[in-house]
Amino acid sequence: MKRILYFFTIASLTLVSCTDESTFSNPVTHQLERGAFVRFNNMDAILDMYPDPQDINISEGIYDANGNVSSYSLTVTANIGGNLYTGEDFITITSFPATLNITSQMLADAIGADVSDFFYGDTFNFVAKATRNDGVVFYGQNPTYSSSTGTVGVGNTQAQLTDISAYKNAMTFGFVLFTDCPPVPGVYEIVMRDSYGDGWQGQGVAVTLDGVTQYAMLCDWWGDWADYQDGCLPVTYPQSGGNTGVYDLVVPSGTQSWSWNWTGDWYPSECSFEVYAPNGTQIFSAASPAVGMLPVINCL
Repeated sequence: MKRILYFFTIASLTLVSCTDESTFSNPVTHQLERGAFVRFNNMDAILDMYPDPQDINISEGIYDANGNVSSYSLTVTANIGGNLYTGEDFITITSFPATLNITSQMLADAIGADVSDFFYGDTFNFVAKATRNDGVVFYGQNPTYSSSTGTVGVGNTQAQLTDISAYKNAMTFGFVLFTDCPPVPGVYEIVMRDSYGDGWQGQGVAVTLDGVTQYAMLCDWWGDWADYQDGCLPVTYPQSGGNTGVYDLVVPSGTQSWSWNWTGDWYPSECSFEVYAPNGTQIFSAASPAVGMLPVINCL
């Protein structure tokens, strides 16, 4: 049933996108020749991590790649101390080339928070809206879909703006406030859950210790991800109440740095996990996680 729903959803999105595609050229060469999107001058303009919560200071050049953008605006979603905030259209730019400036104070003002509340582990994610000079709007996010109503919500139906860095560069990005400290050594437990019970359709949690990456995964019961899930924890399907697996992450003494990332899943709403430090304290949890860096911190 789960697989049928997946293909039905994709088919629905494809049918809806056909109308949208008639408004611009999008040939098999995967180029949005007449689409509206904005790029950073510097491909690596936005860092994954910023080390000073109260002194974020981003100043990067951006340009209108196709010369047809009448307006570019950014919406920010922030997780500050576990609380979610949103600042709609907190930056709007109407002429190009331009300089995109983002500071801690600007972010605080946009979401209605105090800059002194920003701390390590807080995350900021940005989604752009580019309006073409004929009024057609392109979003740097995938469209939402309601299976109950059969409707597609706000978003962009062209995968290039979310899947290909050459297009999505300044259309969707984010960072985490992070201090790169040596982690406490010992055995960490990553408790992984799949509510449907058929495992994870993805590579799960990627943890990099001093440049070496390992993955915590629940095996995909269907076998579609077998080539990518070496070392995954097997699941029994069907399983009433879903499946759970525990991955033991060994952090050796002398480890200087680590980074945590969620690699994505076909069904993110079914995925959740918690991370427990060697002393048994829960230091992180996530449900329906978004792809990207995870603010897992446990400094020595």
